[in-house]
Amino acid sequence: MMRNFLLCLLLLALSLPASASIEQLFQAGILPGTQQYFYCDNAALLANPLVASMLADEKKTEAESLRQLPPFLVALSSMLEKGAAENFPAVKRSQLSIDWAGPLADPTMAQKNLKYLLVLELERPLPAEELGAFLGRESEANKLGLECVFDTELDYLRISDSKNTNNPELGIAFFEDSKLLMLAQPSLLQNVIARVQGRLPAAALPEKLLQAKAKISADKQFYMLLLPDDNFLAAIHEHAPDVPAAQVMEEMGLMCFSLQAEEKLNLQLSMEFSNENNAAVGKSMILDGFIMGMTRMYLMQQLGAQLPMLQTMESSLQGKQAMFSCALEPEDLKQIGPLFQQIGKNMAERLGR
Repeated sequence: MMRNFLLCLLLLALSLPASASIEQLFQAGILPGTQQYFYCDNAALLANPLVASMLADEKKTEAESLRQLPPFLVALSSMLEKGAAENFPAVKRSQLSIDWAGPLADPTMAQKNLKYLLVLELERPLPAEELGAFLGRESEANKLGLECVFDTELDYLRISDSKNTNNPELGIAFFEDSKLLMLAQPSLLQNVIARVQGRLPAAALPEKLLQAKAKISADKQFYMLLLPDDNFLAAIHEHAPDVPAAQVMEEMGLMCFSLQAEEKLNLQLSMEFSNENNAAVGKSMILDGFIMGMTRMYLMQQLGAQLPMLQTMESSLQGKQAMFSCALEPEDLKQIGPLFQQIGKNMAERLGR
């Protein structure tokens, strides 16, 4: 009798619809055809005093840069900035996957052709109504012209720019009682939602990115992986055909940048080449000559000071990999902070074009 009872329980369990966990949903939030992947342990980074101080300084000067961005990015940036005051939940971790094929094929249509999928895991729920109401208030206060429409069937928010229909639309999907958010163009997001609802196999990172991801130690709070494809190589060849370092880049198969925040910010950049000889050339030309050489010269010209970070910069070879590492102290961040902010402003201006 007990055996039959247990069998009935098993059959009942198998008949119930399996709901994906937050971890499964997070891992499923990958864009097909990804060439670039970012991961961030937001909670751990913000808990680091050095990072928290650096971000606080950046907020003081970022308002002007934000005005150059598309309206929905202005509103979302405002949400992050005003999160505590609005009692919004903090982001625990995030990941971003990007497909650069469109922008590389036609740079003039970069905004429309860029494919991306951003996944945010929150410390607690953020209902769609609450987020939509905030975006509406921000749009009205800053005259952004945003229109927010909620799709009850697919459970996602669609945001468009009524002032400039050429600006791409943004979709925000809500999973696990709004504790996990996915952001992408509506057409891409609808496909992800359909796969989740239909419990279909999720997209996965290319095998080479998966292998690189598996090798990254757990103490890295942030990392970026880049897998250059034929589009990247064609762009390099087109824009810098006669630059020796660019020619070496064509032999690069994978790039990884990581950050470990402790008492210092430990940065590491690794580049994997087709063979050991190309790795040695890449180390000499790209890491030693371009990154280390140009960085030293630029910082000395701009700041006229010998920063502690300059003493920690080093490069090395490990088989087919060329690696660069550097450690930033509070004094470094204090001096180079304004330079980073200017770079961020320039990037925002280019995005806004």
